[in-house]
Amino acid sequence: GGLSRADSGSGLSDPIVCYDEKIGRYIIGDQDVNFTTHVSAFDLAVSKTSNPTSLSASDWTFYKISTTQSGYDADYPGNMGYNADAVVITLNMFGVVSGGHVKVVAVNAADLASAVASPQAYQNDLADFSVRPTTMHGSVAGDPMWLVTEHGDNASIDVIKMTGVLTTSAGFAYTTLAVNSYSAAVKPLNPNGTAITSNIDSRIQKAAESGNMIVAAHSVA
Repeated sequence: GGLSRADSGSGLSDPIVCYDEKIGRYIIGDQDVNFTTHVSAFDLAVSKTSNPTSLSASDWTFYKISTTQSGYDADYPGNMGYNADAVVITLNMFGVVSGGHVKVVAVNAADLASAVASPQAYQNDLADFSVRPTTMHGSVAGDPMWLVTEHGDNASIDVIKMTGVLTTSAGFAYTTLAVNSYSAAVKPLNPNGTAITSNIDSRIQKAAESGNMIVAAHSVA
């Protein structure tokens, strides 16, 4: 899309894509981070119709959202979520020295559908980690955004109601739900006992809503 890089040494990683049927647009995201200079941005490509026939600017609009936060590196965007009003991306903000939190980025969906030059984007910090936004197929205007994460005790998960989605002062209300106890995901093995991959854990990978029910998926042992 001809977007500038976060800086000369930054790298693209963790591409994600969804189709937002609330606005009839495909949305592709990719993070652009330099873990040495600690600058970051999030790139978006938004289709101009529900049936793009090329990968060029005639069918797509391209955006860069700065996610740089002093003392932190942005990572792990995972799957995008959306409701009738916003497209939502969550980033793990790893502390350069220690600690971290989640950055919740909400982009005005109507702006993306209209291909405006500078869509409204709102960023809020949440004292948590690896939080997943929900694709809200049943959403109507004014709805909250729902997010899901592990509670950390292998016996419950947290469902988070985000209000004031298109503001920089969003509210986050937690409900902890008990689930059958589980163990963290282990490496899947080949028949000879060697690991197929070690790139697996029990973080929530995807959450979706329809008919007032949220379904979330993660790997457990």
